[in-house]
Amino acid sequence: MTPSWLDSPLLPSHECADPRVNAVQLETKFLRLRTPVTLGSRFADWHVTWLGGWSRYRLSYSIVTLQTAQPWAVWDLTNDFPTGGSGNGEFADRWDFFGNPSDLKSGSSSLPFCTGPGAGGCSVTSAISGIQSFFSDSASTAMWAKCMAHAPDMNTLATAGGFVKGNSVMTPPLNGTYGTAGRNIFRDSGFKNVDFSVFKDFKFKERVGAEFRVELFNVFNHPNIANPYGASNASALGTDPSNNGKFGCGCSTPDVAAGNPLVGSGSSRVMQLGFKLTF
Repeated sequence: MTPSWLDSPLLPSHECADPRVNAVQLETKFLRLRTPVTLGSRFADWHVTWLGGWSRYRLSYSIVTLQTAQPWAVWDLTNDFPTGGSGNGEFADRWDFFGNPSDLKSGSSSLPFCTGPGAGGCSVTSAISGIQSFFSDSASTAMWAKCMAHAPDMNTLATAGGFVKGNSVMTPPLNGTYGTAGRNIFRDSGFKNVDFSVFKDFKFKERVGAEFRVELFNVFNHPNIANPYGASNASALGTDPSNNGKFGCGCSTPDVAAGNPLVGSGSSRVMQLGFKLTF
């Protein structure tokens, strides 16, 4: 489900003046593979050595899912720059952006944020540890210089700071104007997952059998980070640039962001055992 604000223009009466990327567009939505393999008598010696003589052993790579990045939006909940700080605005505004949107790809930490040059001027905050790490004096000075070179208003820059990554900069707009960043131009880090399962069949009598299974979800324990917007529950932990310690941060795995930890898609590795009796 796409939230209405995520795909909404700043001015509904001038939608053509606010170009966008479709909020639900994926270059390749997903690639899903399912490949069951049965190992039979030609592997009998391997069975005896490693599987205790099991006569039938089925190996199945249940699901391999590769999904390209989805868009995430900017939604300033604190500042009201378009109305000059009157407090009568939407409080859902975007900032000015200069550079390549792919530089501001979301991840497990906030995007680099600057409030000035020198010591303590620029930093990132880890969503895992909550620790704020500062750039060196020289790096902060260089990053702040990029902010000042692109910012249209030194007053709004002093009020809210700016974000710098690579050669790309995002700064607050001029007071009384809307930001230049297009709708949905930023992307998350995509989704990659492999689920793996092993089955063993038992035959006790002609009409009585059983199946034992071991299932691993995210077998390689690949870290998947949620979209900054979150999920269908709209946690929106990383969409607000005024919350600079979390902006651009997925801040959790997709299952936690969706309010469905471990059981939901995107968790860390999970294993479950199952037994089915048929008669």
